[in-house]
Amino acid sequence: MKDQILPFVTTIVNNLLGSSMKNMKKDLIQSACLKCLEKYHLYNANKGSFFSWVYSVTKFHFIDELRKKGKEVSIDYMEDLYLFKDLKDETFDESTRRLVFESVHELPEKQKKVVLLKTKFNCSAREISELTGIPENQVAAYFYRAKDTLRNDLAA
Repeated sequence: MKDQILPFVTTIVNNLLGSSMKNMKKDLIQSACLKCLEKYHLYNANKGSFFSWVYSVTKFHFIDELRKKGKEVSIDYMEDLYLFKDLKDETFDESTRRLVFESVHELPEKQKKVVLLKTKFNCSAREISELTGIPENQVAAYFYRAKDTLRNDLAA
């Protein structure tokens, strides 16, 4: 299983970063692979799949790296359009994906950050709070308001 770490981590990092932070990708892939190898003894097949475990280790390593570097997550219009590539099932056509993206992009900045961190990086409210400095209860409120706004925008 250890030989599967590199391809898994590469896929995960590419999905997390998309086209942003290209200079950080190689370093993150290497350091995340090392982190997975260091923690390999903690993997328990009875608790979940190997890919899920690698995903968790890589995601938390990525968040730690962002904190260390004091980086903010980029919310660039074109760079984050790839976030909605996963909406490619038969119920969503290109115009619907674009409408969802446009609606997210029009949210107030703090709500947009919360939505993108929660959906793109699968961060918890606590993690979002630590990354952004927004109190945890406020993160939940921003996410709730954003969902309500998006629901109303998309129903119209």
